[in-house]
Amino acid sequence: MWLVSTGTIPGNLPFRLDPGKFVVGRSRKAQIVIRDLTVSKQHARLVCTARSVVVEDLGSRNGTFVNEEPAGPTTAEQGSTLRFGSVVCMLSATAMMPVQSVDSESTFAVGGLASPTLEIGGLTPAQREVLALALRGADEAAIAHTLGRSWHTVHTHLKAIFKHFGVHTRAELVARLLAPQKGS
Repeated sequence: MWLVSTGTIPGNLPFRLDPGKFVVGRSRKAQIVIRDLTVSKQHARLVCTARSVVVEDLGSRNGTFVNEEPAGPTTAEQGSTLRFGSVVCMLSATAMMPVQSVDSESTFAVGGLASPTLEIGGLTPAQREVLALALRGADEAAIAHTLGRSWHTVHTHLKAIFKHFGVHTRAELVARLLAPQKGS
């Protein structure tokens, strides 16, 4: 399992979560470093197993949340969103970051964290199925296996989804879907 950021932030994300205990924080002493001023030096502790992560806030100033509920301690699974201060991350089966990630990209705006549902129009039913699995962290091969489709078909659907939302990576897609909805 991986901890990935929904935007480009300084630190060592994405981070592979092997079984064990990890401290998330702004300090270099933390195992998972997130250099953002809304993240405390020793912000949260993650206790990882092969299938889940227990998230515990360490008295941080801006809080730790699992699926927008305060973490204390809370179990999270693949597909869950974790928020440390204003930095939104996701538990994923893959690192989901493009190989050519550019350091000069700005951080994505986080707004709309408490929106209860996402209205997604303009996608075919097959694209919505692929999107749902992709947002849970499944890679293209896993989506193809789950849906009984070829990898090429899933890849084509993902390309159409990216084009629909005007993004180029899964991280950008997650950030776009977390952005405030018009009229909210």
